[in-house]
Amino acid sequence: MYKTLSSIALMGASFTALGQGVVEFPAHAYFEEIKKKSIHGVYETIKIPKSKKRKIKLPAGEYKYRISLQSSSSDFEGEINIKDGEKFYIHNAITPDRKRVFSWPSKSEPRSDAFNIESKAHFCRGVFQYPSPVQDYSIDACIELKEKENGVGYLGMGYIYDKGIGKHGASRGKAIENYTAAFQKGELEAAAANFLIDRNSDQALKMLDEAASKGNQWATEIAALHFANSDKQEELDKSRTYSMTLLDKGIASGYKSLTWMLVNDAIKNDSPAIEAAAHFNLFSLHSPRLGYYEKNLKKHIETLLLSSDLDKVNDKTVELANHYLSNANKIYIDTSKLSKYKDRKELSISINDDFSMPIKDFSSVYVLPVSKLDGYFRVTLNDSEGFLSEDTFKVADSSGEVFCTFINERADSIEMIKDTENNNCGVEIEKTVSAWTLLNQYM
Repeated sequence: MYKTLSSIALMGASFTALGQGVVEFPAHAYFEEIKKKSIHGVYETIKIPKSKKRKIKLPAGEYKYRISLQSSSSDFEGEINIKDGEKFYIHNAITPDRKRVFSWPSKSEPRSDAFNIESKAHFCRGVFQYPSPVQDYSIDACIELKEKENGVGYLGMGYIYDKGIGKHGASRGKAIENYTAAFQKGELEAAAANFLIDRNSDQALKMLDEAASKGNQWATEIAALHFANSDKQEELDKSRTYSMTLLDKGIASGYKSLTWMLVNDAIKNDSPAIEAAAHFNLFSLHSPRLGYYEKNLKKHIETLLLSSDLDKVNDKTVELANHYLSNANKIYIDTSKLSKYKDRKELSISINDDFSMPIKDFSSVYVLPVSKLDGYFRVTLNDSEGFLSEDTFKVADSSGEVFCTFINERADSIEMIKDTENNNCGVEIEKTVSAWTLLNQYM
């Protein structure tokens, strides 16, 4: 339900030099990476400033960082929007059982009342890991925060009653009561959680719509999908607006809600679902594990397509990819790198299983733009006898990352290498072809 390592946007306080802010971090902690947001909206790695007394100075701006803590076996990531003269702290807190460490950026001073509340909030959010075992300290933290009328406490207690965690029995009424209080305290995700158990309530829908309009991602995803199945134009317009909001952020669920809207429109007008199929292509490329409802959505699309529509689906997907993903990361499939396999029958490359790309020549470069957000992609090389080799790699959120085909001769396997110098792996851009001219899950 919730990521325990949250990014907190904070404001206030003051410090020294004009045009700079200060970040103080714990003892035995080390910044592994700091990225600054450029005027083009791209996070670029910067040199980590020299620290003095566990402090670094940063020019005003938006940053992403990765830091290692001696008390934790893994690194932590966070975001800071630092303004002139501000001071931030990178906090850490260890759970009472000494088994978990939390880290987050904050304006609150160490050991202050505000810091203690923030620590309890992280402990409380541990209940959202259910159905894994929930520690007593998580429930205790939620109870304590609720007694202080803290929004996270109400949110946690709503979830505890929603799922019947610990000694608290499941109670839909108490869950709704606590979710509503959490929303009123500013915890926008409570509206999404509440709607999932109270879909027929006008009040629940109103809360969801308000949370979506204020930018909560979870609420936006649910609202976009809910309104996509409406027969009211006003709600369809909201679905499109929320879907586009998601896509502008690189969130693939926006394709799904647009797909539902377009499928419903195709059914109503007895028309081919070409645009719907193209949107679903982009959704399932970024969501390789389709759930029950997504698989049913695909079946709806297939019943509305004729074989003569398939090339049109490819063309439409190329058009949409160019529109939505113009500044996205790119995967290049250079077929010249596969020439050693040219005697193989039915050679093909699969992208995330559902998409098969036949390799018919060994002189082309196909480009596949993919979402700017973090995601894993799997490229598999196959022939008529089946699987040959595969590589799974992570595409990071930095816009413009490039991954290219490479054959590891020693292992005789395909690999996708990251072009760290960003010279497009030597690819002549004007000679590239959209991979969507060949990729299609409906073939």
